[in-house]
Amino acid sequence: MNTSEHGAHVEEIYLKENFLEELPNQLHKSLPLLSNMYLHRNNMVRLPEDLGYMQNLTVLDLSKNHLKGVPKSIKDLQVLKTLDLSHNHLTELDENIFKITSIEYLVAVGNQIHILPNSVANLTNLFGLYLSRNQIVTIPESLHNCRNIHELYLDHNLLTHIPSKLTMLPALSMLSLSSNQLLTLPALPFLSCPRLIFEDNPHLHHIPYMTGCQQTIMSYSSQATWAAMAGPVVQNTLHGVWNMRLQGCSQVQDDLPPVRSSALAIKIGKKDLILPSELGSVTPTSSGFLPSLTELCLKATYSLLSKSLYLSVNTSQDIHLHLQSLSVKTEGGQLSDCQLPSSTAATLARGPASFCSWPACSKPIFLESCVEILEKDVQRTFMGTGEVEMMSILATRFYCSSACYTNYAMGDLFTWETELLKRGISWR
Repeated sequence: MNTSEHGAHVEEIYLKENFLEELPNQLHKSLPLLSNMYLHRNNMVRLPEDLGYMQNLTVLDLSKNHLKGVPKSIKDLQVLKTLDLSHNHLTELDENIFKITSIEYLVAVGNQIHILPNSVANLTNLFGLYLSRNQIVTIPESLHNCRNIHELYLDHNLLTHIPSKLTMLPALSMLSLSSNQLLTLPALPFLSCPRLIFEDNPHLHHIPYMTGCQQTIMSYSSQATWAAMAGPVVQNTLHGVWNMRLQGCSQVQDDLPPVRSSALAIKIGKKDLILPSELGSVTPTSSGFLPSLTELCLKATYSLLSKSLYLSVNTSQDIHLHLQSLSVKTEGGQLSDCQLPSSTAATLARGPASFCSWPACSKPIFLESCVEILEKDVQRTFMGTGEVEMMSILATRFYCSSACYTNYAMGDLFTWETELLKRGISWR
């Protein structure tokens, strides 16, 4: 059969669940218009070197084969939108994949991948990145350049932290981090208010207070979640109980995974609360701490820059949570125009580690902070049954100085705010 004639008009080909061990060479000549190729669950161990000549390919499903790599020519598939390499034998993602700037969905679930390269930043059209069930130990900060990403699945890996820059992704709607080795989370609210999933991280002993409030408000506001909520769940939320899935967190007191050397820790009983590594100095709220001149200069300069973050926080008697609004300034100076020492410029480019928890202040915090430890109640809703499961977890709040904490504690507070302050835990 002359395939060059019979395949001239074929645009899609489905060869799922066969026993294919390889594809023929020069497939681009036999199927010149092929756009979608589905090769799920076969026995392929390699791909033809001329794969890149299939210039019309937009969907390539290679899941559940025995591939250990991809050909270099894959970089030439410049209209490819979906690449599925799930459940193969990959130990890395080939750099040539990250030269396909058209990719919108990259799926590599269930491999043995150890690292996500910095070149992921090239995928500026990326909508969904699915890397669950691998052995990834770190996520590059450059991922925050994928500004269009909506879904990021990193569960069932070996992550101990995620870059704080990920909180700046403007379109992120889902971030799955369950079943990792997380020690800490960014102490910043997320710009896009995504749904966060971080169950089964046994070494995660505290949740940033801003994150807990943001996630609870998002859950409360969701119509789908609201419809499934039982009355007690709604009342608990209004009374400040966090609505999050934290089962399997804060379970282990020893055998910590390796901690970044720069990360500070607070000891509460047998638990080590690992703080974001951006912080170089922390003290209790009772310490009388005043920020250094360096910290004050960072705050003042940052407020003058374009694209800097601005946080406003409101409280009410109706819902016992701090309601946050995070925005990005569109006016201001450019960091590149400032005559600053390189270390100062790098700190400002990285952005704040957190924000002050005194609502009247809410200024950015860079290197130094007072830290308040609270105990917070958390509920989990079982969809469809209305059943509620309760637990508690430690929460961290950050302040510019001891004065900010004192001004907040001595201010005109709602009763629920006063009661929350009473749940503070002393530390040294």
